[in-house]
Amino acid sequence: MKNTLIILFSLTINLLWGQSREEINLLLNDISKVSNSKDIRDLEQTKKICDYGKDAIPVLELFFKDSTKTNVYSDYKKANLRKGEIAILIVNNIDKISFMVFGVRPACGYPSSVLDKLNIESFLPSSEESIQGFINNYILWKKMMTAK
Repeated sequence: MKNTLIILFSLTINLLWGQSREEINLLLNDISKVSNSKDIRDLEQTKKICDYGKDAIPVLELFFKDSTKTNVYSDYKKANLRKGEIAILIVNNIDKISFMVFGVRPACGYPSSVLDKLNIESFLPSSEESIQGFINNYILWKKMMTAK
């Protein structure tokens, strides 16, 4: 009986995880069709993802390396965003990512009052190497935040 309950629980969790991942993927695909990154925050699809709250973050993290080009133009980067970059922006909407994750340190000339007003799009990683560096910094930052 105990084993049956464990199996049912596992299947239910896997099914829900798969559904939320697929739903978030579809929502990211819809978001990828908007013409300007300034509009991302106000989209219904973004709000749906944000409604998941912090539960959406582990799913969005799976997309960080997604290099699929989108139609979303960023005035900050002067280029179209990749799907992974959109996922990073949405994670930042749910739970502010420290600028240190992007390699920006207040001691390097950016006072925290200025950082609060900056858009993280300016600091999004642009090469595969910098994406991996961002992910490594992000993982370390998350560990530090959960250790507090």
